[in-house]
Amino acid sequence: LSAPERRAVEVRAMVVAAGVLRKRGFADIVDCADSASYDFSATKSGVTWFIEVKGTTNPAGDTVLLTAREVELHRDHPDRSVLIVVADINLDAGPDGPEARGGVATVFEPWGTAGWTLEVTAYRATLQSIPTPGTATPRATDASPAPDAA
Repeated sequence: LSAPERRAVEVRAMVVAAGVLRKRGFADIVDCADSASYDFSATKSGVTWFIEVKGTTNPAGDTVLLTAREVELHRDHPDRSVLIVVADINLDAGPDGPEARGGVATVFEPWGTAGWTLEVTAYRATLQSIPTPGTATPRATDASPAPDAA
């Protein structure tokens, strides 16, 4: 999916999830997606819950991508975590870009990582020390000679 399509799916999943949360008795639903490692916080029976929302165009919705911080949060608070997977979201071309509609929500409440297979799909590589100029080993693709200093 393109970036605008991914964003349309994400927005649609959040709308569907907010409705599902209300139907399940959650209150004080706050969108935290831009400031926390979860999408919503909400209360139910006086308890604050962390809600992760994943949207997909895949009808099965049985595989989602999670960040390391998302996994850590839900491992730390499995008794107060919810995962909502909104699958089978349809995309259409709209006059202002992709438009998402539909979607079938599956709610895992409470949700922990038990019963799920977690697979590493990305790594962060951090340089431990900066090499002395002129001593770094060139990459195979950097085979051209360095330009002469004028």
